[in-house]
Amino acid sequence: MSLETIGFLVIGAMFILMFLRIPIAIAMAVPSIIAIYFLRGERAIFGAIESILWTHSANYNLITIPMFILMGQLIFYSGIGEELFSMFRKLFGKIRGGMAISSIGASAMFAATSGSSLATTGTMGVMATKQMLNAGYSRSLTGGAIAAGGTLGILIPPSNIFIIYGMLTEQSIGHLLMAGVIPGIILTLLFMLTI
Repeated sequence: MSLETIGFLVIGAMFILMFLRIPIAIAMAVPSIIAIYFLRGERAIFGAIESILWTHSANYNLITIPMFILMGQLIFYSGIGEELFSMFRKLFGKIRGGMAISSIGASAMFAATSGSSLATTGTMGVMATKQMLNAGYSRSLTGGAIAAGGTLGILIPPSNIFIIYGMLTEQSIGHLLMAGVIPGIILTLLFMLTI
C-alpha cells in the first residue's frame, strides 16, 4: 500500500471519528498511531510519544496558560467580574448604549486578567446578557457587544494565543504580549465608539 493511500485512509478515519462525535484529540491520535504502527512498528510509536510528551511537558512557557486560566476562574468565582460590569455601568449607564459599552469595558478588563477569549465571552455572557435584554436592548446588539468584547481576550495580554504563537514561530513571547497592549486599547475604544 502506498504512503498516499495510507494518508488518505488516516484522514478519512479521522473525519469519520469526528462525525461520530469522538473528541478531536482522540479522533486525530488513534488513526495516526495505527498508521505509524503499520508503517514503522511499535518502537517508532513509543519513540514519538516519548519525544512529544517530553518536549511539551518540559517547556516552561506552557506553564503560564493554566495559570492565566486559573486567574480567570478565580476572578469569575470571586465576583470581581460582576463588579467590573457594575463599575462600567455606573460610568457609562446614562449614555445611549451604555450597558453595551459597559460590557465591552468589562470584557477588556476581564481579558487583561484571564488571557482567554472563551472565558471572557462566557463570563460577560452570563452577567451582561440578561441585564441588557431586560433593559430593552435588541438581541443583535446584545450578542454583538458580548461577542466583540470576547475577541479582546485574544489581543489584550496576557493572551494564551500569543504564548502558543510565540512558541510556534520562536518569537519573544514578552515582545508579543507588549505588542498587544496598544492595539487592544484602541480596539476597545473603537468598539465603545461604534456602540
